[in-house]
Amino acid sequence: MMMIRNPFGLSVRTVEAGGDFVLLVTGGQAHIGAAAVAYPAEGGGTCTQVIGLPGHKEAELARELADMACSRLGKAVTVIAGIHIDHATPAEIRAMVAETRALFHGELEVLADRRKRHGGTADGQAWTET
Repeated sequence: MMMIRNPFGLSVRTVEAGGDFVLLVTGGQAHIGAAAVAYPAEGGGTCTQVIGLPGHKEAELARELADMACSRLGKAVTVIAGIHIDHATPAEIRAMVAETRALFHGELEVLADRRKRHGGTADGQAWTET
């Protein structure tokens, strides 16, 4: 059972997929609002493609997180994002985005550390959760 570590129930879950990564970012009423795929570009930087579902607002956050993960890990990543809190105020939305970024950054640090310790891979196919 997941422990809620923040007032919005935000979580980041990760699975290694053959050396690449899938990261699921959810909070409140979990769903799929957007998916972003980022991969290292020839000559540096990242290339990112995003699909946002109609009526959802996670596309830009998914893009930002996918770019961040790709840059940090040097691998292809897919970020699936879905965060919904009924009647969230603008201040609550800003707080959720900031907390999501912090959780995501923490997960990337864990993954990068595992990759170093395990010779370039994280620790298998299991989902991890923060």
